[in-house]
Amino acid sequence: MTKKKGAENNPQDDLIALRKKIVELENALVASQKKEEELRRSEEKYRAIFESFYDVYYRTDKDGKVIDISPSIHSQAGYDPSDIIGHPVTVFFVEPSARDVFIQKIKETGWINDYEIKLKSKSGTPIETSVSARIVLDENQVPSGIEGVLRNITERKRIELAIKDSEQKYRDLVDNALVGVYRTNLSGDILFINEAFSDLLGFSSPEDMMKGGVLVRYKNLEDRDLFIEKLKEKGRLSYYEVELLTNSGESKNVLLSATLAGDEIIGMLMDVTDRKKATEKIRAALKEKEILLQELHHRVKNNMQVISGLIELQSQQLHDESSREIFNETRDRVSSMALIHENLYKASDLGNINFVEYVKTLTTHLFYSYNVDCDVIQLKTDVKDVFLDVQVGIPCGLIINELISNTLKHAFPGGQHGEVKVSLFPEGEGQYTLIVKDNGTGFPKDLDFRKTKSLGMQLVTMLVDQLEGTIAMKRDGGTEFIISFSEKKGG
Repeated sequence: MTKKKGAENNPQDDLIALRKKIVELENALVASQKKEEELRRSEEKYRAIFESFYDVYYRTDKDGKVIDISPSIHSQAGYDPSDIIGHPVTVFFVEPSARDVFIQKIKETGWINDYEIKLKSKSGTPIETSVSARIVLDENQVPSGIEGVLRNITERKRIELAIKDSEQKYRDLVDNALVGVYRTNLSGDILFINEAFSDLLGFSSPEDMMKGGVLVRYKNLEDRDLFIEKLKEKGRLSYYEVELLTNSGESKNVLLSATLAGDEIIGMLMDVTDRKKATEKIRAALKEKEILLQELHHRVKNNMQVISGLIELQSQQLHDESSREIFNETRDRVSSMALIHENLYKASDLGNINFVEYVKTLTTHLFYSYNVDCDVIQLKTDVKDVFLDVQVGIPCGLIINELISNTLKHAFPGGQHGEVKVSLFPEGEGQYTLIVKDNGTGFPKDLDFRKTKSLGMQLVTMLVDQLEGTIAMKRDGGTEFIISFSEKKGG
């Protein structure tokens, strides 16, 4: 019998096919092991994430029983997962009926986000909770349960409540404020005003006033432009005065305080209309009194000049030189007082005398009165910016009058050349020093100026006492009187 071709397999071919099959099986096994390892690692990774999840992941079956929950439930509510898994989720609701409302909501769209419910902790304490969840479908697209994330928002709710309470207190404070409170934008739209603001401008309600905007409330629109310009420059303004118009068109003077916050202006305003009217009345009354006081000083000065003139006329009738001298000295004293009132009449400040001008005028008058040649006896004055009231100014002027008169009469006999200097300067707050000095023959060494029979020196001593001051004399190259006094104690 002959053997048919191909009737027997080649053993070598079978071996090759077997080896190929083995390699395929080995590769499949390695691939399977690799996939199992990748799956294991993936499960470990997601299990680690699951177990370290801060919020709480949960899943329920179609009957509402918990079939899975993350370990974070312990830190959030005090439960172990085993306390919950297998139990109906409703037992953890503060109000079990709230579960029905939740189911109804999630069925509308198949998912829900940041839905707020109240759950119970293990200790029974209510927990404010936010739920984000979806309906889970099986392979046949039939709902098989719900899975979602729970977040404890108790602290957030506490903060929200505190903010709401704070806002309500702020609102009550603003609504009950006696001054107007407002919020506008740079375009002039009114975003908010309180009732005090709308009442001030005669509107029935804040809403009624807000319709027209803020621009129409300005009497002069240029004031608004200037206000915005300054506010942009400084960022904040206080006590800025403008005129606003009421609902009836009446003008109101108000003080604005404002802060610029982006495009918004937040501030307050106060009605000062009555205050401004009162201030204007007071200012007018003061002006009237100033005019009357000026007129009074003018008339006193004129009367004293009349007296001085009468004394001058009377002295001309006297033939006794000693008597005439007494009259002339009296005339100079009256003139020194008249000069005070003349300065006050001309001054813008009726309460204070400018002693810079006064001393120059008085000493020049005395030099003229005693017919002194200024080339023979030189006059120097050094008076700083000193302003004294009438109660101090009149005695101070009389002191200067007496000391200069005494110097011109006695210090330079026989046409002797010399110098007279008057200095007046402040020495601290309210303290002054007056110095009258000459380089003449000097005050007699055996004579006490406090006990002299001279009327002039007696007047000087008396006037220094009136000022509650002190007086001292030096005899060094002439005579120098140093007088210190306080303006506060004058009169």
